[in-house]
Amino acid sequence: ATIREMLACAKKEYGDIPVVFAGGVMSNSIIRNRILSQYDAVFAQPQYSCDNASGLALFARIKKEMVIS
Repeated sequence: ATIREMLACAKKEYGDIPVVFAGGVMSNSIIRNRILSQYDAVFAQPQYSCDNASGLALFARIKKEMVIS
């Protein structure tokens, strides 16, 4: 419920932007399935969700490639 509320607040403040979930907690299949049933979200594959730093590094690389392109 906390994650859903945080997502709802973020969407209210920032609009309908893509959301990527990564990190240890986000590798939980129960959480992933509940979020996906209500929101259009993307989850990092579990092997990339063992640590928040991995998800942030991947996100930064994608953003950098988008800026350069």
